[in-house]
Amino acid sequence: MRGFYLIHVATGIILIAMLVGFYNLKNDSAGRSGVVESVSSKGTVSAAVLPPRASDVPLSFVDHDGNATSELEFRGRHALIFFGYASCPDVCPGNLVVMGRALDLLGEQAASIQPLFISFDPARDNPEMLKNYVAHFSPRLIGLTGSPAEIEAATSAYGVYFELVKKEGSSELSGEIGHTSKTFLIGPHGEARAIFRHNTQPEEMASVIRTKLAEAPRLPSAAATKVP
Repeated sequence: MRGFYLIHVATGIILIAMLVGFYNLKNDSAGRSGVVESVSSKGTVSAAVLPPRASDVPLSFVDHDGNATSELEFRGRHALIFFGYASCPDVCPGNLVVMGRALDLLGEQAASIQPLFISFDPARDNPEMLKNYVAHFSPRLIGLTGSPAEIEAATSAYGVYFELVKKEGSSELSGEIGHTSKTFLIGPHGEARAIFRHNTQPEEMASVIRTKLAEAPRLPSAAATKVP
């Protein structure tokens, strides 16, 4: 009887592990289109290049103070970028917490990195809301929004996927957005340095960033996208 019980427990654990693995795979693979990756042995960090730009016009935004800005404002230093939305229940705040903690671990080196949160929900994420939201994660984190066309241009440039989620069995929107959950490390010349998946730990993110900062700056190759 005890053996029968243990078999049921083991089966339950295996099923739970399979479901968690499926969720992580689905969440990680969503929006992978357009990003060429070379996955590390740990599977949490990728060296990458971004898809070719359809236009040479710099990406433009509105920052969380309501000022018009562009990607050119952040050139000359590294940028740590995450796309999301303020109403996100778990993935976005989780990744932003990791970003903030990684910057803390970098100490003085963090001064050479500009963290950015780009919202693809401009209808709800106005500058005032973004300013209050990003303040929870890092005093240096800048929230960016813009018109739907500007956000579409930015997500396209980064190969970022997102879609509005409908309520189950209904055509009505739920308010949630399915989206890519990766953090992008972009070099001072616009070259892609690394992509961190959503399950990357702060210590690992800080370690990779520290390594990239120690390397000589590289000019972007012909295949790389010119991003901030």
